[in-house]
Amino acid sequence: MQSVGWSESPSWARLGDSGGGFSSDLAGEAVVVELAPSRYIFVLPKIYDGLASEQVFRPPLSRSGNAASLREEIRAQNDHLERLRQTRDVPRSSYPALVTFSDLSDPATAQKVDLGNLEASFGSGYRLVSIKLAITDEAKTEGIVERVLGQGFFEEWARKRQAAFTSSGPFKRLPFAFQLSRNDFIAGE
Repeated sequence: MQSVGWSESPSWARLGDSGGGFSSDLAGEAVVVELAPSRYIFVLPKIYDGLASEQVFRPPLSRSGNAASLREEIRAQNDHLERLRQTRDVPRSSYPALVTFSDLSDPATAQKVDLGNLEASFGSGYRLVSIKLAITDEAKTEGIVERVLGQGFFEEWARKRQAAFTSSGPFKRLPFAFQLSRNDFIAGE
């Protein structure tokens, strides 16, 4: 589980007629689902900080009126979201990235999961039906990702990523496994 917080800069921090801005902050770790013995799927958290939460829980802004009325509308929505306790389906267009490892002890085996073809990663009979996002009072989870991947996993990942970068050079695209980092799995500590 993750926690998301919204904040508003003070009105004196004006940029044009905006009167400041709103920002959000995400803290927590990837959702970990064991699909078969020692076969896990990791739902990466960063997507919840913006697009998914906006499309799932926040109604579209009216965009009518001036900057002050728009700010009031955003404040009212944020207040509503703070009190809301619901579970909703995430639209397919907002699905987060899903990752698995063919070998949990080797960071180099990270693979992006094809949302439309789980069988490619997990074998016959696996398919993704839906993803749900909930606003709850439960505390964010901690330590599950590292329990599944093992102590020292992310240090090994950083070492292997640096070795891949050094051997391929600065202008070559790294393999998928090394386009990721610990921050993709555990955010905002």
